[in-house]
Amino acid sequence: MSEPKKKGLLSGLMRRISNAQGSGHEVKDPPSRRASEGDAPVRRHRSDRPDVANSRRRPRRPDPRDVKGKGREQPNGRRYEPAPLSEWPPSGIASEEELTLGHAMELISRGVPAHKGHKRPIPHASDHYFGLYTTTAGNHGDDNDTVNQHDAMTQLTTLTIQGSNQPKYPWETLEQPSLAFGFGGRPGTITLNHWANMFSVIPPPIALRDPGVVPREVDLVSIFDRLQDLEAGLEDDNDELLYRLYKRFLKDPDKLFSPHKTMEKQITDLVMCLSSPDWIDFSIPKNQVVTKFIYDTSPANHKQYYKFFYQLLLSLELELRINSKKHTDWAKERLVEQIPPRIQWNLALARRWRDFVRIEDYGEEPDQIKLRFKMRRRQVSMLKRFAQMMKWPNLADTISELKQRDAEGTLMIVSSHAMAFFSGLVLPGVCTYYSPSPLSSRPELS
Repeated sequence: MSEPKKKGLLSGLMRRISNAQGSGHEVKDPPSRRASEGDAPVRRHRSDRPDVANSRRRPRRPDPRDVKGKGREQPNGRRYEPAPLSEWPPSGIASEEELTLGHAMELISRGVPAHKGHKRPIPHASDHYFGLYTTTAGNHGDDNDTVNQHDAMTQLTTLTIQGSNQPKYPWETLEQPSLAFGFGGRPGTITLNHWANMFSVIPPPIALRDPGVVPREVDLVSIFDRLQDLEAGLEDDNDELLYRLYKRFLKDPDKLFSPHKTMEKQITDLVMCLSSPDWIDFSIPKNQVVTKFIYDTSPANHKQYYKFFYQLLLSLELELRINSKKHTDWAKERLVEQIPPRIQWNLALARRWRDFVRIEDYGEEPDQIKLRFKMRRRQVSMLKRFAQMMKWPNLADTISELKQRDAEGTLMIVSSHAMAFFSGLVLPGVCTYYSPSPLSSRPELS
């Protein structure tokens, strides 16, 4: 059956060739049939428009910027491989050829972060003193070389000077070098900013003068009464209520002729009062475990206990006035930048207290004070999870005692370090906040 078809096809082809030679015209090959075409007529759909998806199109010219395939084609027609360079010049590029900036970045620094150095002046200091920082921008990669703060557990070790958001630049944090930009992306490494900041030239502390604003003698009940009032915020819409600061805690030096009823003068007086050398200096690392001043409620520690909470109260009065809704964000930032570092640490204490601590009850003696720590349950849960992940020795006994102490409310009395951990009352910076075992003082659980 197939032989006649072959013979007819060959004879027909020979006739066409002979006719073409006789006429002198070139004969083109007939277009090849598609597999779907047969001898029967093609049935069309109701719409006579050709099928766009099945129609033949001219192939699109490849974009030289596309990285797909083995290499990338440049305008000069040459190609180079995007793999890491192992020799120079790269394959397909002459040694005397000039490269555009974009091409050079692709070849040399693709995927590498770009660092920029900053030399910034220090407020209230001469030009001989300065701070050194670096910022990092991503180049087809991460935007910086810093580890994620959530993974590094650095939330309580760093604090933005102004505002509650994450800092954008390393000079925006109170602690220096900034721990928000300190830990590198790989375990056990530090960032370039941390290394550069260690070479900053920092001025010595400014000698304190006579503040001129003296605090009044008040009892512990008056202090805690005002601390509890400030949990609801500051009465910044009433000048008479704001002036009660002088009637209860400070002495107005211009009471007779020009009372300090404006918020600006009150901020100045609070800064002057807190600048007295009689207060605790929280810029000193040994004083940054602040719970040691309130952990001991015995009569022997009454003087330190009283001083800490009086200083905390004045710091809260100052912090709330600075962050009043009457001030713009720009004015707040400018003001905080000009405040001496020692006062900034007082503001840090006030912010930690406002965020994590509440007063439940108080009396005339320290042992009558009852505080509620908002971070306690979270810290207990995190510590339990950490112990399980690390396969803590005597894990069952450790978790059992942790639950028992949490139920009894005795976690805070283990030590001042344990109190700092469970309360969240932690100042920023590198310091030994936690004891080897915040769970228990029993050696077998250490």
